[in-house]
Amino acid sequence: KPGVVSMIDIAALCKNCPVEVIAQQIADAIPGVKAIPIKQAVHMRMEVTRRFSNISLLLASTLLIVSCVSIMNTMLASIYERMREIGIFMSMGADDASIRKVFMLESLILGGIGGFLGVAMGLMLSLFINPIIIDIPITVEDILCNTEWLSVIPLSIAISLVVCFIASLYPAWKASTVDPVEALRGGM
Repeated sequence: KPGVVSMIDIAALCKNCPVEVIAQQIADAIPGVKAIPIKQAVHMRMEVTRRFSNISLLLASTLLIVSCVSIMNTMLASIYERMREIGIFMSMGADDASIRKVFMLESLILGGIGGFLGVAMGLMLSLFINPIIIDIPITVEDILCNTEWLSVIPLSIAISLVVCFIASLYPAWKASTVDPVEALRGGM
């Protein structure tokens, strides 16, 4: 049927069948058709999947670095805005370690909340958007019965906490080095 078939996957039920020859004969007999042995088609599809996986990993790494820098910037802005409070806290006897703990704890709490919200949004999107985009409906039972998906949830929250922890190291150190007298005057 010219114009109807554009690709044919070829397989044979014997070990030494000349599948490549059969594929070439079909391609020669039907113009405009690409006949590919299934083994070769599988290798091509696996290569495409591997490349998309590498691109996804690169994109995720880039987003992770950008989010880390963004969190650090937000924490530094928070420190500059709360300079007087830090000065009062230090003048009341808080040491450097206490100041660092306050900012690290704040960052971890926000990271935990962000991780839980991210997981919830991801699950909601997979339930409602997935059937629209790739026409494969997913149910809550699918999520709860799939152990691979369930292992991703704690991993996602843990990554969120680790990123927030790393991103808050410098701002927490910066807050602990504030001179209380300068902070109370409004400078740094």
